[in-house]
Amino acid sequence: MEATELTWADQVYEEGKVQGLREAIERLARARFGRVAPELGARLATLTREEDLAVLVERIGTAQSEADLLAP
Repeated sequence: MEATELTWADQVYEEGKVQGLREAIERLARARFGRVAPELGARLATLTREEDLAVLVERIGTAQSEADLLAP
C-alpha cells in the first residue's frame, strides 16, 4: 500500500469528519440566520474537503447573511 492510500477505516473517518462539519454549518446557519437556505444546502453537498468546510465554519461567525457566507 502506498503512503498516499487511505485504509477503509481512514476513509470512513474522513467522511465522518466532513459530514460532521456539514451538519455543524447547517446548525450554526439555522441559529444565526433562522434557516438553512436551499443554496447553502446545495453548496454544502458539493464540498468534500475538510479544509473548504472549515473555512465556512470560521466565516459563519462574521457573515451578515447566507450570501456573505457563500461569497468566494
